[in-house]
Amino acid sequence: MTLLKEKIYKFDPSIEYEKSIELIPLDINIFSNTITIIIDGFTTQTQNQIKEWKDLVNSFQNETMFYFYKWPTDSFKNIFDKGILNGLMNISKNFYSATARAKICGKLLALILLSSKFFKNFQINLIGFSLGNHVIKHCLKELYKYNNINKKNFIKLKNVILIAGATHISGNKLWKQYIENYIIDRFINCYSRVDEVLSLAYAKCMSKKAVGSEELIIKDDSGNNMVKNYDFTLDNFGHTSYKYEILIKRLFPNYKDI
Repeated sequence: MTLLKEKIYKFDPSIEYEKSIELIPLDINIFSNTITIIIDGFTTQTQNQIKEWKDLVNSFQNETMFYFYKWPTDSFKNIFDKGILNGLMNISKNFYSATARAKICGKLLALILLSSKFFKNFQINLIGFSLGNHVIKHCLKELYKYNNINKKNFIKLKNVILIAGATHISGNKLWKQYIENYIIDRFINCYSRVDEVLSLAYAKCMSKKAVGSEELIIKDDSGNNMVKNYDFTLDNFGHTSYKYEILIKRLFPNYKDI
């Protein structure tokens, strides 16, 4: 794992990522055969993650062990600390920087999963919100790469759930392999065409369409879509609307299938 770690750190060796990332268990008294890792987005540094995700957590409290993946995000307070105008001028710069950090932290999450014997004993779900899905994307890429190299460290994921994804996905052939080989149950994309943060701001900043602003299509050999898409446009979901109970009811009607 040392070579993997050195390769990841070449992206930005100046940041002490090991001190900035952490997998935080929600409740050490809950035991299940499933671990669900939640990865938050760009401006969540000062938020109470338990409060933000309480509907999901409460619905599955005894069905899965929840972990929050803490990574060096940002906050609106930091961005607009020197005034609104300055904050607006620098928000693209801050987002680009956060995107680069998300990429590295996705690779490091893969390293954590691969290097610990603990995770090999559980089914693992990844749930991302906003830029947290960029973390997930690069975690999947890294898992795919190193699963192919070292079969002893083989990791499979149960569900991967993208919510308001501030990332873009291209290359149907590669993503087809990711889903076929490393996702057991569902690869889910929750999107809304009225999410202006993604359809306008992300598109302008990145010159790409975010997965959270449209249906995601990755086809198998028979031409069927391998992604389970949930359209929240008619629910009028904006970028911060997804953590409400309606999301849980749509994705998990039985409340026990995570």
